[in-house]
Amino acid sequence: MLKIKKAKSDRIHSIYKDMCEQFPLNELKELEELECLVQQYDNVYNFYEVYENNESIGYFSLFNPQNNFLWLDYFAVYRKNHSQGYGSKILDTIKSEFKKEYKGLFLEVELPDKNKPNTIRRVAFYERKDAVKIDCKYFFPSKKNLIELSLYYIPFTPKEPDKHEVKNTVQKALGYIHSGNNLSINAMEKFKI
Repeated sequence: MLKIKKAKSDRIHSIYKDMCEQFPLNELKELEELECLVQQYDNVYNFYEVYENNESIGYFSLFNPQNNFLWLDYFAVYRKNHSQGYGSKILDTIKSEFKKEYKGLFLEVELPDKNKPNTIRRVAFYERKDAVKIDCKYFFPSKKNLIELSLYYIPFTPKEPDKHEVKNTVQKALGYIHSGNNLSINAMEKFKI
């Protein structure tokens, strides 16, 4: 059985090192930004590690917009644990751990690109885990430009969010977790649902 533990501040450096290896650089916040988010918004933005038999197998960060939903910001399984079903188990554990308090989980997913097979694989993975693509135009404010991504939702309850709830959650995510980025305002202006 997997266990979720809030990552201690000294673990964020180790997690960030792995993030630099697994995430596109244009989608990564600076380490200092992440540390600031965790310190400034305690219990609103946190990193978690997932353990099996006292060994950390992966991690994720969650933003709590304080509106009955969660936002999955970063999520990864350590490379040595890839292809062992942990990604699926971690999402199941997140759902089980947080479903009593929240309606569901929002997440950003790269657009599928036939020239980048991992993008297609990731979309298929999230859809197998009950993620539903939200019919909207969503842009991620990277350091240099806006990147169009798909916005997905994993329900914890049978009811999906309405348009107002989606817009409110996107506004809060862009306002909190991307607030240090000048492009977050442009991303909100381009958001259409």
